[in-house]
Amino acid sequence: NEQGKISNDLVKVSKDGYYGATDQQGNIIISPRWDDLELYTYEANWPIIRVKSDGYYGFVDNEGYTVINVRYDYAKLDTRTVPITGENGEVISEAVEPAIFVVRNDDWGAIFQDEDGDPTSVDWSVDPPAEVLEDYQNNYAQ
Repeated sequence: NEQGKISNDLVKVSKDGYYGATDQQGNIIISPRWDDLELYTYEANWPIIRVKSDGYYGFVDNEGYTVINVRYDYAKLDTRTVPITGENGEVISEAVEPAIFVVRNDDWGAIFQDEDGDPTSVDWSVDPPAEVLEDYQNNYAQ
């Protein structure tokens, strides 16, 4: 594990300046075609891997299939807390759900999982949490 994040069984590899991943036996699982690949972006409820190509971010699954198209200026898998309300509308508890916070042309949004575990369309009305915004400003904003 890296920096306390959940890891997986894949190993990041490089070939000709591009990144991919192998399994523990050295079999190529994700072809080395990405400018960057971050294996340690897993969330327990949404096991996907952030990739970068030509300056844009997206996500693939642990077999290399595209889950989120590579077209965002920034993308980060994180979680958000959602209130759960009772019949009267009062908050009775909270749930934590995975969310991918994205930026495109300085606009922020979020992608969530639907009931089948597939990504939804971007909800451009969702603002990122403070730690995601800080990560973007400190490491990716230009």
